[in-house]
Amino acid sequence: MNVKVLIGMETWEETTLVADIASKTQMPIISFASAAIIQPLIPQRWPFLVQMASNVIEQIRCITDVVRSFNWRRAIVIYEVDYYGSDYGMFAALSDSLQDVGVTIEYRLVLPSFSSLDDPKAFVTEAVADLLSKQSRVFIVLQLSSSMIVHLFREAKQMRLIGRDSAWIITDRFASLLDSANTSVISSMEGALGIKTYYAEGSRSFLDIKQHFRRVFQLDYPEEDNSEMGIYALRAYDSITAITNAIKRIGNSSDCPSTLLKSILSSNFTGLSGDIRFHAGELAGSSLFRIVNIVGKRYKELGFWGPKRVPKGLAMPTNAKPMKIGVPATSYYQKFVKVDWDA
Repeated sequence: MNVKVLIGMETWEETTLVADIASKTQMPIISFASAAIIQPLIPQRWPFLVQMASNVIEQIRCITDVVRSFNWRRAIVIYEVDYYGSDYGMFAALSDSLQDVGVTIEYRLVLPSFSSLDDPKAFVTEAVADLLSKQSRVFIVLQLSSSMIVHLFREAKQMRLIGRDSAWIITDRFASLLDSANTSVISSMEGALGIKTYYAEGSRSFLDIKQHFRRVFQLDYPEEDNSEMGIYALRAYDSITAITNAIKRIGNSSDCPSTLLKSILSSNFTGLSGDIRFHAGELAGSSLFRIVNIVGKRYKELGFWGPKRVPKGLAMPTNAKPMKIGVPATSYYQKFVKVDWDA
């Protein structure tokens, strides 16, 4: 088998397992997961790992700015254990970031790996029930597998923890899957806010590939009604482009894994997912995130976040009628009520 590069791995746990093997076999791998452990340690431990993902710290800052923009003072953080410490690394980074803006983490719900549970539904039901006794109704779902997050939201909705009196924030890891998620899954998350990696959708190359993707997807999965490309599909496409360009640059030297790795890491082009440049084995440059609100079986865009911008124009979704206060423009009792116009 003449394999030169492996592409994939959406979770950090999957990435580390494959990266350990790749280090021994000296095969470059491109992962779509980002780590929250100390960055300088990654190239030392996994020298053949390329992270086709933005730095997770920027996403932490985005979440913090969203929480601050609503003036929430307490929050509950939920995450799933992984065996390489990325879960705790993300929690520690979020804890420090929230503390800097005066937000207290009232409670953290640490869930075991989904694959380790004999009865996931019963376990998640009990865990969600514990949240009912907590004062905060702001929930930050930091890092969960797709299977775990589906169970979590279904149980939370059944216990009425999802609704007008609660706020849920999901990170890019799952929010970026909303384009291809089952509509029944999305509907159980109605009202949640999501952090989604931004990518431009107006270029000719994007529109051409989007049209081709939809046609092929609908032929293969005619029963599915959600055929949008997500960030993972775009990064997979950009990964293939990076590898193709790298092999063209070095020619016959592509048989040498370290030379091929070096050529991939020297990539510098604009792909479907954004600018493709690497620093210390991960995507370089600042990220731009979409702030989205899940409504019904889809989501709508509320605003954008960049490293130097706090999200604007956000409001908690509600169907309640606003209170209206009527004040008489003229009154005989101006000691009690008086209107002054300020141009």
